[in-house]
Amino acid sequence: MHPTIERARQAGLAALQPSARDLEYGLALHRRCLVIDGYGFGAMGAADPARLRALAAAGASERELADAREDGSMTRWASDAAQFQEAAEAWEAAGVDCVWINAGEESNEIGTLFKRLGRRTYACDLRPEFIRRAACPEDIPAAKDAGRRCLTMTANGVPLPQRWESVEDELSFIRPLFQLGVRMAHLVYQRSNPIGQGCGEPHDAGLTDFGRAVVAAMNRVGMIVDVAHAGMQTSLDAARCSDRPMVASHTVCHGLHPHFRGKNDAVMRAIADTGGCIGICAIGRFLGGTCDLRAFLDHVQYALNLVGPDHVSIGTDVAYAIAPPPSAAAAGSPLPARPPQRPHWRSLWPEGPAVTPAPGADLSLAWTNVPLITVGMVQRGLSDEVIAKVMGGNCLRVAKALWDGREP
Repeated sequence: MHPTIERARQAGLAALQPSARDLEYGLALHRRCLVIDGYGFGAMGAADPARLRALAAAGASERELADAREDGSMTRWASDAAQFQEAAEAWEAAGVDCVWINAGEESNEIGTLFKRLGRRTYACDLRPEFIRRAACPEDIPAAKDAGRRCLTMTANGVPLPQRWESVEDELSFIRPLFQLGVRMAHLVYQRSNPIGQGCGEPHDAGLTDFGRAVVAAMNRVGMIVDVAHAGMQTSLDAARCSDRPMVASHTVCHGLHPHFRGKNDAVMRAIADTGGCIGICAIGRFLGGTCDLRAFLDHVQYALNLVGPDHVSIGTDVAYAIAPPPSAAAAGSPLPARPPQRPHWRSLWPEGPAVTPAPGADLSLAWTNVPLITVGMVQRGLSDEVIAKVMGGNCLRVAKALWDGREP
């Protein structure tokens, strides 16, 4: 086992302290389950230092350099042989069959959204023997049966041409995005937009008139509505007007630990009423409490008690990050020192009490520790049936309800 994976595994085991019986049974059950990370990143590569140095020497802008870094992180795990070996080991350790992956940057600008989609698609095409794109629900269990992994593309925004000629014109890129493989999209991301209010805003006026049209358009084509970064009222309004299952793909239970990225009981119930899922994320400072794998399981248990076993899933929101090779580190920084950067537009984080996880807490929540989520649920006495639903069955059910083969 790679040392990075082993360190994380030991941190997770130290947090859970499972019995030998629970560990053995949980790991075996995990292998049998269809495991879907309902929002995540999988394995992420390390950018090519030589390319970054060359770009910097040529006078590349900060945007060009950021694009090159992201391109490397999203493709080099597949294009570089050594990185692929580590990525494959990480996928094996995680025991995840499918990741609903971030394939569209936090924006409504079409060019920005499609760039990331191209990178994710290219990485899959480079390694067809290992990973495939899952555009239909049946693709996910088929990939598991074939011994392969798969990615379902999602976007952190709805594509809008922003010509403001008509509602229909503004909705006209939702169908092409679906046709290119995107199966889920955020309505908003932290800040407000023409659709609704982000969870980082001080006030939430709810879903706009245009936002209702967006939800209806996504329902028509079969794209899952995701309110993970939406405000409470916007989330509630979306659930009340959606006629198909929707999700908060990576969130926490506000009733257990108040956090602006969480969802309160009313929103969670409303999402469940659509037939959708509340996905629990693996970010320690969002979870609160012990901020570790035990806190994650506390949120799973809270959600199960509130909305029942058919409406809880996992959406880790974390990646396995491949480190640059030692040779790159020996060569020094791949770029000159960067000047101070302004906060990105999307980075709207309201002030509030900071939660600082204890050393090792975040490490216990590593993506490669997903099997320990199953072990932890076994420890807590949950049935195999409930565990299988949380680990992937509920996501697959939502996919079948939307990606149903209708003409988009």
